[in-house]
Amino acid sequence: MVKRRRNNGLTILVTILLLVNLGSISLLNAKETPKEKFEILANEMVLDKDTLIAKGEVKITTEQGKMIGDRFEADNLESRGLLTGDPLLINEGWKVSGNRFEINFDKEEVFVPQNAHIESKTLVADAKQLLLLGKKEEVILTGEVTVINQKRKLTGDKVVIDLQTEKIKSMGRSRLTLPGDGLNSGAEE
Repeated sequence: MVKRRRNNGLTILVTILLLVNLGSISLLNAKETPKEKFEILANEMVLDKDTLIAKGEVKITTEQGKMIGDRFEADNLESRGLLTGDPLLINEGWKVSGNRFEINFDKEEVFVPQNAHIESKTLVADAKQLLLLGKKEEVILTGEVTVINQKRKLTGDKVVIDLQTEKIKSMGRSRLTLPGDGLNSGAEE
């Protein structure tokens, strides 16, 4: 049985590598050419002419990072994908999670429509929604955003985080709570 699984995995890996070489699939924020190593592991996969469905303990790995979930669907014609089942993206020191990932491969974007969470070693943020812009290397959080950075707490409706510098920019009415001294800036209660 192990030999059969290895052969199926090899077939799937070759198919995915062909798709990557044709430019159909890329991981977000990839700076290399689309010919980088790309691997999908799952308990079950269905490959069609223009679609891929992977189910059960899905792990997508490239040289840039990895995505984990329970089910992954990719549509090569639309250049879109969907990762569900407590999805997690780990990329360049960042972890993103939420209820599901709606992926646009052409734009290198991931949209998390509910229960969005992102963190690094120094920053943690939660929001109703999150849009990861791979080409711009930034994330846009919207709806009841809370960002904690170096014991500072920022809340607001919309926050943009630069993934390289961790610079945080809030838009609209926001509140910043500083540690220790109890000072607040922004809206008054």
